[in-house]
Amino acid sequence: MANARPLLTSASTTTMEYLKGVHHPAQGQHYRAALAGKLWETNMRWTWMGLLLVGCEPLGPGFAMSVVSFEPGENAGFGQDQLPDVVLGAPQGAGEGAGSLHVLSLGNEGSIILEMDFIMEDGDGADLIVFENPFIGFNEFGVVGVSEDGETFTEWPCAEDGLGCAGVNPVLSHPENGIDPTDPSVSGGDAFDLQAIGVERAVFVRIRDTGLNEYLGTSGGFDLDAVSIVQ
Repeated sequence: MANARPLLTSASTTTMEYLKGVHHPAQGQHYRAALAGKLWETNMRWTWMGLLLVGCEPLGPGFAMSVVSFEPGENAGFGQDQLPDVVLGAPQGAGEGAGSLHVLSLGNEGSIILEMDFIMEDGDGADLIVFENPFIGFNEFGVVGVSEDGETFTEWPCAEDGLGCAGVNPVLSHPENGIDPTDPSVSGGDAFDLQAIGVERAVFVRIRDTGLNEYLGTSGGFDLDAVSIVQ
């Protein structure tokens, strides 16, 4: 927790390459920028990223924008045919009584690394929200870590009972219900504070299945819906 939350700033060198329209091998797509507004195009969807002007609030959504790597574990499979979109953008929560099917199952000890569309900087309170698909009476936990360079990750401690893990709280936010997915007080999901692990800023998020969940069929382990940056 810091004294004040800074404006979200443009992301890493990799992200700056997107603005120049450089090919990104992780998705096999091109990103381009308009002179005004840094308008990014991906999969025929247009999203305002906003001009980062002094005194102006950021317009960017603050979600994962690309899958850097995915290493499925045993009993993974569900959602892979929808990659990468299934884990990009906003969560599609189903509330406290049901688990969303808009997810990617990691499998036993599977892992995924995502690149965010803005640099996360330690602010006042939680900085990051991870959305799984738990519901009352059922949880599958994952270990969350962050990195500035995509190589060296720092993780939040995750206990067997779920303390400090992702996959604890039901996801309440959905694009159709108007609940803000970047506000941990209403969004559901599990919030994480960079200060708790001594990290000042990060661009990449890694989620690892704990290896202690249920592993049946092709939907085993941690089921990732989305990741957002608190704004």
